[in-house]
Amino acid sequence: MENITNKQFALQTLLHAGFDKKISYYLSRGVNSEDLNASKLLSIFNDLDQVNHLYAKGFIDLVNSLQILDTVDFIVNYIRLADHDFIVKDLKIVRFNDKEVTQEAINITKSIRKDIIEYTKPYYNQIVGLKNNMEGIVVNKRVSR
Repeated sequence: MENITNKQFALQTLLHAGFDKKISYYLSRGVNSEDLNASKLLSIFNDLDQVNHLYAKGFIDLVNSLQILDTVDFIVNYIRLADHDFIVKDLKIVRFNDKEVTQEAINITKSIRKDIIEYTKPYYNQIVGLKNNMEGIVVNKRVSR
């Protein structure tokens, strides 16, 4: 892969997943399963996982951190996640869409999350296990010195 920034890579994954180039397209559309759905999110997850398993983990952490899966909020926070090396820990989630959260939006979000969790849970658990093992190795090395 050519040498690109995390932000550029994130933008490429959005386009590959089928998102529009212009975020303004989504501004007045609210939460709907045509603009943001499990298929698009899984495409991004798979792209990230091919490059770095921890990027994929951070992505799932982000999806779980968003109260509502509004497309504008998702895209903006996903780009911000890329700027934070795909680590959610210190990322302050921001909400840009000030529309009232409807029951329909909540139901769509729950449905998308359910599909994402069902697909990614085995991978996510493996990634967390690998990360914990790597951290344990680093700690052991420090102790043994």
